[in-house]
Amino acid sequence: MSIQEYLLKIKEKFPYLFDVYGFRIAYTKEFRFDHYSIGLESDMLRLLFEQERGGWGIFVGKLDASFDHKKNNWVNIYSLLPYLLKREVDWSTLSKYPYLEQVDVMLSLTARELAPLFSQIVEMFRSPDTIAQWKPAYDQYVKDKIENRIGKKR
Repeated sequence: MSIQEYLLKIKEKFPYLFDVYGFRIAYTKEFRFDHYSIGLESDMLRLLFEQERGGWGIFVGKLDASFDHKKNNWVNIYSLLPYLLKREVDWSTLSKYPYLEQVDVMLSLTARELAPLFSQIVEMFRSPDTIAQWKPAYDQYVKDKIENRIGKKR
C-alpha cells in the first residue's frame, strides 16, 4: 500500500474528521519499507496516523505536538479509547483477515468507536488546564494496564 492509498483510506473511514472537525493534512512522510506517517491538524488538536509493516498507530496531541516525535506530547488512541469507554475494544476480528485487509478493518473499527467520542476528545485537549484534569488518571490507567499484562505473562 502506498502513502496515497493510506491517506485515501483515512479520508474514507474518518470523513467526520474533515467534514465536522475541520481537519486538514498537515504532514506526510514516507519512510522505507511501507512505513508512513500522516499528520492531520485542526484548530484544536493534531492526529498522527502511523502505518508500518506489522503494525499501525493513531495518536492525538495538542497543536504543539511534533509530528516527528510521536513519543512527546502524544496520546495513543488505542489506549485512550478503552479508557474513555471503560471497556476494552475487541480487536480480535482483525486476525481473521490477511495483513493488507487488516489495515482497512482496523481503520473501520477505530473510526466507528472514535466517532461518538471525538467531541469529548476535542474538549479534553482544549487547554493545558483541561489536560491536567484527566491526564494523571489516564497515565495511571496505562501504567496499570501495562503492569497487568506483565503480571499475566509471568
